[in-house]
Amino acid sequence: MKEVAEEILPPRRHRINPRVIKQKMSKWPKKRAHHRHPPQPTKPFEESIVLCH
Repeated sequence: MKEVAEEILPPRRHRINPRVIKQKMSKWPKKRAHHRHPPQPTKPFEESIVLCH
């Protein structure tokens, strides 16, 4: 058990797809056709973020 607790997982990737579930009776919306091909970014990541201080 100690060996499992000592393992460090890599950081998770950022989610790029909408969070939807393909099941009935869920708190998340159903997966529809407009979820399958989300629009691609039109500008570089650096120009898309806003820093607040």
